[in-house]
Amino acid sequence: AAEVALSPDGAHLYTANRTQGISAFTRNATTGALTQVAGSPFNAADGPFSLVVSPDGAHVYTANYRVSDNLDTVTAFQRNPATGALTQVGAPLTFPQGPIRITITPDGAHVYVANFDDGNVTALSRNAATGTLTPIVGSPYGSGTNPQSITVSPNGAHVYVGNVGSNNVTAFARNPATGTLSFVGAFPAGSAPTWVSVAPDGSQVLVTSFNTDSVIIFDRNTASGALTVSPDSPVAVGDGPSSVAISPDGQDVYVTNALDDTLSAFRRFTIAPTPTNTATPTPTLTPTATATPVPPELGDRIGVYVENAGFWLLRNSLTTGVQDLGVVFGGIPNFLPVTGDWDNDGIDTPGLYGIDTGLWLLRNSNTNGDQDVSFVFGGLAGALPIAGDWNGDGVDTPGLYLPATGQWLLRNSLTTGDEDLNFVFGGIPDGLPLAGDWDGDGIDTVGLYVPDLAYWVLRNSNTSGDEDIAVVYGGVQDALPIVGDWDDNGTDTIGIYHTTLAYWALRNSNNTGEPDEVFLYAGLVGALPISGKWEQQGSSPLLLPASRPGTNATATATATPPLTAPQGDVGAAPELPPLLPVLPGPLTEPTPLAEITAEPLAPIQIAPPPGELNFGS
Repeated sequence: AAEVALSPDGAHLYTANRTQGISAFTRNATTGALTQVAGSPFNAADGPFSLVVSPDGAHVYTANYRVSDNLDTVTAFQRNPATGALTQVGAPLTFPQGPIRITITPDGAHVYVANFDDGNVTALSRNAATGTLTPIVGSPYGSGTNPQSITVSPNGAHVYVGNVGSNNVTAFARNPATGTLSFVGAFPAGSAPTWVSVAPDGSQVLVTSFNTDSVIIFDRNTASGALTVSPDSPVAVGDGPSSVAISPDGQDVYVTNALDDTLSAFRRFTIAPTPTNTATPTPTLTPTATATPVPPELGDRIGVYVENAGFWLLRNSLTTGVQDLGVVFGGIPNFLPVTGDWDNDGIDTPGLYGIDTGLWLLRNSNTNGDQDVSFVFGGLAGALPIAGDWNGDGVDTPGLYLPATGQWLLRNSLTTGDEDLNFVFGGIPDGLPLAGDWDGDGIDTVGLYVPDLAYWVLRNSNTSGDEDIAVVYGGVQDALPIVGDWDDNGTDTIGIYHTTLAYWALRNSNNTGEPDEVFLYAGLVGALPISGKWEQQGSSPLLLPASRPGTNATATATATPPLTAPQGDVGAAPELPPLLPVLPGPLTEPTPLAEITAEPLAPIQIAPPPGELNFGS
């Protein structure tokens, strides 16, 4: 059986048997013995993978993943409380996204389904009388790569999803009236988190980490739903933990281990006796002089963009931790992220560039919503976006780099039109484009990073020519470049982000050397690094997003407009699409780079700090 569920009255037990349908058993409350219900198994054709019984015991719901005809469905059944027999309610709901797990809220009002293939969660409202399910407007909600487990907190306030592909748990806040979900955060959870359970008192969330043979314990903020790794985490268990159950009193934890066919058990905590309430003298407070706090300097900070969910997870310090701000914007296939100060308010905000259409979608605040600015510039095959302040007016505007020819096309306004600057620099195979103020003159200029050579070439003017600065730094496999003014000295410098280790190594100068800032953050599969100044100096912390609106990506385009470039203080280094150099008309030959005279340094060996890391907020 793939999953087992007990009816709320304890009278019947149901198992999801994949190709063998749903088995139903009558349970002897005294001995615990099971007797198969007449007519069982039920509905073998749908291939149930997961099932849940409604809190009122009236209905059973199954998620049917990968049935014989590849038609994934969710099926509702009416339950006979006397006999335990099941009768199908209406036709199954078709789910093309790969429904693999199903859960129901404690009030029985809503059902949520984790869709393994599409990386999202479908929300359904339930008719308690008939048992029918109706999709909720705004659903599905992006969660992460390959969600395999889903659960609801005991108070019904939050939904948690374990994503085995992106190695994290996504938390959502639930609207109890409508069933809609709002993104709270994505929290690293070992490797291949296969199961998520919330303790009966709601204080902790336990997650099985399949590849590390452990259970990750999170402390749960019952108000916000945010998770912080517990000091007691992780707990070692058997080989390949696949599911976890917690006793009703919350003390004992049981874990099934798929690879060694064992069951692990451990005690979560011991309840201490209630202390005697003794009066404590109130201390006398002596007034002391207080100094006016000086806001700390705040240079550029980092973040990641998760395309399949449209998540922008921004951090306000160069330290290990979770996001300070979560924004939902985009999630559109074949759009790459850029960041920039689009309205000259001193704050960098998200933007997107459509590599197939040349459409730019820019947002002027780090909040959920549709684009504030849209225009068309680019759409050339193989062109990669950057953004920067090319003329020193305080506003970041778009740019494009054509790797096949080394041509750069920069635009000085956020409107459709031709490029204002056109020059050739680079053309190095596999070079990734950069933009930054390398010399502190207030104007952003271009650069390239060549991963295989660990080689950075930076230019101090937006004209054709050789590099002004050449640096050897990085060269770590699976690392992407990132640039920013990390120390707030007016000069942008280099850094790398390791996509699988979640490792950031930043330099405060544009020369060869060891990293000045090292920390761990993100590590989500498919996440692309971004950088910028997300808040003004001394401002209050930013809040997590409330809900995910649908990004309005419609653009009015009559004739194909001339090229326009996206802006950003730092052009994010994207995971590159295949380059198809189909360019309109002949281009000038690229200017060759100056010869490298120095011997390349050995790649920097990067390893994460030892010990267990606390990713909590």
